[in-house]
Amino acid sequence: MEHTYRLEDTLENLQRILQSQFEMQADAAKFFVCLLVKDQKQNAEEEDLQTELWYLEKHDRYTTPIFESRFSISFTELKKNMAELLFQQFGTLIDDKEMINFSTILNCFLAVYRSGTIIQKRECCVYYQALNWKKMHASQEYFCVEEILPKNGENVCEHLDYIRDKKWECNLCSKENCHANLENFSIILNGLCERNVFKKYNSMYRFVI
Repeated sequence: MEHTYRLEDTLENLQRILQSQFEMQADAAKFFVCLLVKDQKQNAEEEDLQTELWYLEKHDRYTTPIFESRFSISFTELKKNMAELLFQQFGTLIDDKEMINFSTILNCFLAVYRSGTIIQKRECCVYYQALNWKKMHASQEYFCVEEILPKNGENVCEHLDYIRDKKWECNLCSKENCHANLENFSIILNGLCERNVFKKYNSMYRFVI
């Protein structure tokens, strides 16, 4: 039987608790605190913004009162593991000081977190390409498969480091060459639609946010 953990403290101290008591890395713990607070806020657009500002703040001292306010978060071990995996797989996309991009990507992660699904290693390239498209087109809702296919004039895989480090798996990569096509990407996108990660309308897709 899985336990539910309930913690209450300031954002900074919640991060420290996750690091010390739950053995999370500093960056992943900070991401998890931000994700949980955003998930558990009911009607707090301004407070969510302040929480996101806290995440993007790189200094140890804060001047905004919200950073010293107390927050209550609740999570399970499964949710913690999900957040750590999300951060490990796609953390590079949220290391960005532009608030609009960060908020967009965080909302996409929040949808995955709430759905209770795991982005499998073989799905990472497709999901990453869609996230990167959303990051670059925050005001747009739907995309087509052609827009997220990896595009490289030399046909070399753009994500070799992730595959070599075994964070991702890809049977479309052979001898460093990318063989991704519309059919392959569509199959994975449709599977993610069944798990409520994306919504499909005709031949277009959008994130569930």
